[in-house]
Amino acid sequence: MVSPEIWERLDHRAGMLTRRQAWRWRATAAAGAATALLVLAGWFSGALFPRVEELGGNSSVRRSQDELGRPTGLQGTVSRYLHNQGHFPVTVTGVGVEGAGLTMTSARGEDGRALPLTIPAGQGVSLSLGVVVTDCAAAASTGSRVVLEVDRWWGRVAVRPEVRGDLYHAVDLDCR
Repeated sequence: MVSPEIWERLDHRAGMLTRRQAWRWRATAAAGAATALLVLAGWFSGALFPRVEELGGNSSVRRSQDELGRPTGLQGTVSRYLHNQGHFPVTVTGVGVEGAGLTMTSARGEDGRALPLTIPAGQGVSLSLGVVVTDCAAAASTGSRVVLEVDRWWGRVAVRPEVRGDLYHAVDLDCR
């Protein structure tokens, strides 16, 4: 049996954190939680990464002819309506088409405006992309997606707009 005098001499807080150490752990945990919340708020607000959604679109392609009336290939337009879901405006400085068998030749906004285009927060813009069909079968069977180059306060970033449902657009083509 251990005498009461020995129990009184033992440090009852042995192995426990000191008050200073406990305060540091709490401060570190609070700073980590605050940082995580700030990153999430920045992400969902569109401040860190643009939140653009593709809501609809269509395509029209026709056979092009040279000056003598001979068919030279297929040309057309791919139109997309893009909506800014973030709380900050998005400035689009470049556009591309991601899809097999298509080469983009031009990009215009609403009313024929050239790039750069600014999409205000909570609003949308229509893009009209001129395309040349390089592989008719591939373009007809696969979809086309718009890829945007967007200016941010920290630099430029490539953005693939979110697509709702099964809105991965196939280009309407007559490959005969």
